[in-house]
Amino acid sequence: MVDSSSISPDGGIGRRAGLKNPFLQGSAGSTPALGTKPNESFNALVFRCIEEIVARIFLFDGMFQIYRAFHALPPLSGPGGIPTNAVHGVLGILSNLWRGEKIRHLAWVFESRSKSFRHQLDPTYKATRTAPKAEMAAQIPYVEEALESMGITIYRHDSYEADDVLATLASKASTAGHDVVVVSNDKDLAQVCVHPRVSLLRIKGSGKNTNLEYIDRSRVEELFGVPAELISSYLALNGDDIDNIPGIPGVGPKTAIKLLKQHGPLPGLLEHALQEHRDRLLLNLKLTELHQDLPIEFSLEDLTPGNFRGLEEFYRKMGMKKQLAALDGGLFDPPNSLMELWS
Repeated sequence: MVDSSSISPDGGIGRRAGLKNPFLQGSAGSTPALGTKPNESFNALVFRCIEEIVARIFLFDGMFQIYRAFHALPPLSGPGGIPTNAVHGVLGILSNLWRGEKIRHLAWVFESRSKSFRHQLDPTYKATRTAPKAEMAAQIPYVEEALESMGITIYRHDSYEADDVLATLASKASTAGHDVVVVSNDKDLAQVCVHPRVSLLRIKGSGKNTNLEYIDRSRVEELFGVPAELISSYLALNGDDIDNIPGIPGVGPKTAIKLLKQHGPLPGLLEHALQEHRDRLLLNLKLTELHQDLPIEFSLEDLTPGNFRGLEEFYRKMGMKKQLAALDGGLFDPPNSLMELWS
């Protein structure tokens, strides 16, 4: 697992100069040399090298996926009565997207274990939210264990929310020239679409009725009436019931859009309107605006699932017979990574 508050820089995802020439370098290079894979054609090698320069990275909003999986499946249990429906659901989401969207680089982002700075700014922030059901909360450590056993990197950052970590990773990866897909239905994350190479992936429905909706910069404006860079101001004006952020009296979505189009984002808008609500609006803006500059350093290798680390033992512990059978199916050549298991 990666705790971003303690990560030491390793060159970062954007250090293109560190990519060795595959036609000149041997095993010391970060990219294999021509001939390193005997059965790899020249075209396949060129494609793989291009992919390593410009990757498509999927960043998962961890708690949203667990919540969605838990409520999409009926109660399931493993040995000793361990609840497992959320674990099954998360693995299903991952495997389906891996195959369907041809995922090769990904990371999972969890919430901080401590309260975020937003709670310090406003103690009523998210105060109306109910605690997750005990059966769901009990599965969070198992989901984390499953991801780690699959070689998937997990990120979290003390005092910041998962949305801030997702926004930071998306910003840094896109700035380095990579395409980024943030997998979440959270409207706050529409802010990340300010970057032209970043899109939001919303998953709707389940099973055969699952629909994937990609939201890019142009689609954000269609949905909200304002571009991605104005989403935080829009939410500050309009409020957010889910996060218990009060809106400004008399300002609904249409008025918020009109004000933002006339006067631009907060705080500059206050020079023209709503001065009597200045303090509340400035606080709201601090609550709604995502941080995209956290001190997180990572490499593309961090976002490429490694070899399994105890996945078979995890499946046995959880009584996941179908998943275990997929591993045992390779009797003479068992899969060692997601690339081999799900490709």
